[in-house]
Amino acid sequence: EYATQKPVVLTGAWPEEGWRPEELVATCRHARIRTFRHDDKSETWARQVQVGVAPLSEYYADYFEPAPNQRPKPLLYGFEMELKKHCPSKLKHVMLPSCFTEDAFHLITNRTGLGWPSVLFGPQGSVTGLHIDTHRLPFWIAVVAPKTSSAEQPLKRVRIFSHQDVRLFKYGKSLPGVNMHFYFDPWRPDLQKFPDVADTIVYETELRSGEMLYIPGGSPHAVINLADNVGVSMNYLDLKSMPDFVRKCNKGSPLCGLLAGKGEWVITAMENRRKLGKDLNYWEFAGIRDLADFCQVHGSAAKEEELPALAEYCA
Repeated sequence: EYATQKPVVLTGAWPEEGWRPEELVATCRHARIRTFRHDDKSETWARQVQVGVAPLSEYYADYFEPAPNQRPKPLLYGFEMELKKHCPSKLKHVMLPSCFTEDAFHLITNRTGLGWPSVLFGPQGSVTGLHIDTHRLPFWIAVVAPKTSSAEQPLKRVRIFSHQDVRLFKYGKSLPGVNMHFYFDPWRPDLQKFPDVADTIVYETELRSGEMLYIPGGSPHAVINLADNVGVSMNYLDLKSMPDFVRKCNKGSPLCGLLAGKGEWVITAMENRRKLGKDLNYWEFAGIRDLADFCQVHGSAAKEEELPALAEYCA
C-alpha cells in the first residue's frame, strides 16, 4: 500500500539496547567515521562538505560528550560509517522488518551489499540539506537516543517532498554525483521565487528513539537533528522500486552496470524472499551462514584496506 508511494514511520521497530551512541563507541573500538560540515552555499550532496575522517571515539568525545553549547564550531555530522568495515560484530544484531528484506544489490554483489547498512552520528543542531538519495533509491533509517535522553524526546525532524511532484525539479539542477541540487530552503521556502512549493505534497515527522522511517525512492528530503542521536540506515532496491530504477538508470552508472544482464534470477530470488514474510537478522538477509562465511565474503576488504575492526573480527 505504501511502498514507492509515501513515507511511513514504524514505531518500536528498532532495539535501543546496544545501539545507543555511547554503546556503539565502546563496542566499535577501531571504527573511523567521515565528518561533514553543512554549507548553505555548497553545491555538494545535501550541502555537506567533507572535512575528514576521524576515529569514532575522538569524534564522540568532541561532538557528543560536551554540552551542545561547548562543542567545536563548525558542528560536524558523522556520516555513513559502514558496519561491515568498522563494526562487523553489530551486523548480527541488525534486525530487518519483513517489509525491508528484499534487496537486489545484496544478490548481485556476492552478498556484500555495497556500503550498507551504515551508521550516522547526528549531534544536536546538525542538519542535512534538501537532497535525493543516490540513484533515487528508497531507504530506511532507524534512530536511537543516548541512555540519558527522555523517551519522549524527538531526535530528528524530517521533511519529505513527494517524489511524484515533478514541478519541484524546475527549482534545481542536476549535478554529477548529486542527483539534484535544489535552490530553495525546504524549511523556509521563498514562495515568491518558488511558488509551486506552496502547492506540493509535503510530509513531516519527528522521530523518537526506536523508530524507523521509510522514504520512497526519489523523494527530496531534509533533516534537522533536534537532539543527539545515532541513525542506522540502508538504501536498497526491492521489487516495487526496480521498474523505476531501470527506467531512469544512467547506463554509465556503476550501480546500473551491476544490475545489467543479471536476468530473471534476481527477480525470482526477491519474490522468494517476499514469500517468507518474516523479519530477518542481517546475516539471514544477506545469505550469510556463519562467521566463516562472512569472512569469506568480506575478508578480502580487510587486506585491501586498513580495516582493523574487520581484520580482528575475522582473525
